[in-house]
Amino acid sequence: MSHPEIEGPPMLLAELNWPRVAALSKDTPVIIPVAALEQHGHHMPVFTDSMLLGEVVRRAHERLGDKVLVAPLMWLGNSHHHMDFAGTMSATPRTYLDLLCDMMENMIFHGFKRIVIINGHGGNDVPGKQAVFEVRQRHRQRNDLCLLFATYWLLGGKPHEVDPSMTQIGWVTPANGKLR
Repeated sequence: MSHPEIEGPPMLLAELNWPRVAALSKDTPVIIPVAALEQHGHHMPVFTDSMLLGEVVRRAHERLGDKVLVAPLMWLGNSHHHMDFAGTMSATPRTYLDLLCDMMENMIFHGFKRIVIINGHGGNDVPGKQAVFEVRQRHRQRNDLCLLFATYWLLGGKPHEVDPSMTQIGWVTPANGKLR
């Protein structure tokens, strides 16, 4: 899908060289997607959260183009509550908090001032908010930083009502009429 309002090439951090990143406006919002690798019942893959968030971010980036810088999706989440299910991979809570803080601190070190962590796993919610709090406290003397944490399904509406293709694998929505 093409969007004429996009001014330049997509900005995926993993695909840019360091001089291009260094040359970006430091007011460019940086999106850091975080999700998980954990159970989703007997019928869905353990990568479900990461796949769904990856698609949400891809669609948002498709519309925003060079107006945002998108970091690679961090699939390792805070999922110790799912460790009884084979295939789950989880960071300990403190390790996960430190990882989120470090990702924000890296971008702040490089001069970026607008950082949004977009979440795709319920277990990341509390540590994600705590990480933003900790980084804000370390930089409380700065009034130019905008640090945010948001879980995509809480940003308004129900994704499957906006776009029926956003349903989880095998799940039912009013659009497809199947039973959950």
